[in-house]
Amino acid sequence: MNYGELKAAVVAYSKRDDLTSIFPTLLELAENRIYYGETTAPKVRIPAMRSTVTLADGTRPTGYLEAIKLKSATPYGISANFVPLSQIESASNSYSVDGDTFVLSTDLGFPLDLTYYGKLGALVDDTDTNELLTEHARVYLASMMIEVGLWTIDDAMTARAVASYTSAANSVNSAYRAQDISGSRLVVGRGR
Repeated sequence: MNYGELKAAVVAYSKRDDLTSIFPTLLELAENRIYYGETTAPKVRIPAMRSTVTLADGTRPTGYLEAIKLKSATPYGISANFVPLSQIESASNSYSVDGDTFVLSTDLGFPLDLTYYGKLGALVDDTDTNELLTEHARVYLASMMIEVGLWTIDDAMTARAVASYTSAANSVNSAYRAQDISGSRLVVGRGR
């Protein structure tokens, strides 16, 4: 599915033809839910959102959502642990975030390798798509339908869309978590 097809689906599902001018707002709010989650709706994380960069300084990468792993940029890098900013001065092998900047404990320094979740490609033109929209269109559709329900003050539509989104997001997250741990057990044996 692409962005144009998503908009057409939202129009069809909502049975409304007056949404054209607010599609950019609906998309922005829907993606905020997808990326950051809400009390009643989980955030979504898929492998296409993972990236790794070497940080020369503490500036977070564009599109950064959350860190998976931060370690020193050496062959046997030491992993850093996240701590609240208020505890960083008394911590070791730790990092925190202050706005758009990574802050390190005094025993760490840059460069550091950051593996993180980041935003997917932006949807602007009708032909635009990204891996989540292509592979799991229900997540986008349900998230946008929540926004339509809120905009139209249709509590029943909103409730149905929240249930659909939560189910779709949990299913996607669960499937990708299962991939991370699938396969046979690793066994260490003696060489012959």
